[in-house]
Amino acid sequence: AQAILAQAILVQGRLGSLAQRVKAPASLIARARDQEEAMSNTWTMSIGTQYYNLFCPCLLGRDMCDHVGGQSCLGCLFSCACPVCFQCYVAPKIAAKSGIDESTCNAVLKTCCCMSCYAHSVVGEYLKQKKLDVPKGTPPMDGLSQDKKWMIGICDQWYAACCPCLLGRDMFEHVSESGMMGCFCCCCLPECALCYVARKIAKEGGWEESCCSAVLKTLCPCTGQCYAASVYVEYKFQVSEGMGKKPSQMEMQ
Repeated sequence: AQAILAQAILVQGRLGSLAQRVKAPASLIARARDQEEAMSNTWTMSIGTQYYNLFCPCLLGRDMCDHVGGQSCLGCLFSCACPVCFQCYVAPKIAAKSGIDESTCNAVLKTCCCMSCYAHSVVGEYLKQKKLDVPKGTPPMDGLSQDKKWMIGICDQWYAACCPCLLGRDMFEHVSESGMMGCFCCCCLPECALCYVARKIAKEGGWEESCCSAVLKTLCPCTGQCYAASVYVEYKFQVSEGMGKKPSQMEMQ
C-alpha cells in the first residue's frame, strides 16, 4: 500500500505542495523522491544502449534472461544460436513483469509474422522495467490482464513509420505545444522538430538536454537515427506512465 501511495505522490509531480495538502508521511515523500531520481537523468533507451543491443545481442539476451529469473548463460547462448526461440521464451516473461497477459502462442505468432517489430516491443518493455527499477526474478503469473498493453506495440511502430506527421503532432501536444506546428515541422523540417521536441521531452522526464547536445546528436550521422529512437522511446515511456499533457487537455485550453 505504501508503494502505491508513493507512486501516486510521484505522478503528481508536486511533492512539496502535495505533502502540505495531504500531510503525507515524510518517509513516503522521501520514497517518492527516490523513485523520481531513479527515473530521471537518463533516456530510457540511450544511444549507447542501442549500440550495445546492436553489437552485443548475446549480452542483451543474457541481461534479459537474468532479469526474468532465468539462467543468464543460457540466455546468452540461445539469443545468438536461436533468436526466434529465445524471443518466444522471454517475451511472455517480460510481459508478465509489467502485468501484461501475453501467451506463448501470441509470442510465437508475433515473432513469426513481425519478428523485428515484436523484438522492439519486448526490448522496449524490458528497458522500461529497468528504468522503473523492477526487481529481477521470476515474474508473477497471477493478476495478469489483457487490457494492459506493451509500452511500444507493433501498431505503434507502424504508426510512427507511416504517419510521422501525426506522430509529430502527438509528441508536440505531449509537451504542451501546438500539434499543428509539430505536424508541419516533422514533415518539412524533421531535424529542427527533433532538436526542439527532444529538449522538451527531456525536461518532462526531469533533466535538461542542452541545445548544443540535441543539435550534435541529431546531425551526427552516427547518432541521428539513434537519437530519434531515444526521443521516441522516452515519449512512449512518459505516455505509459501518465506524464505529459493529453491531446484532450490541449483541446480544453
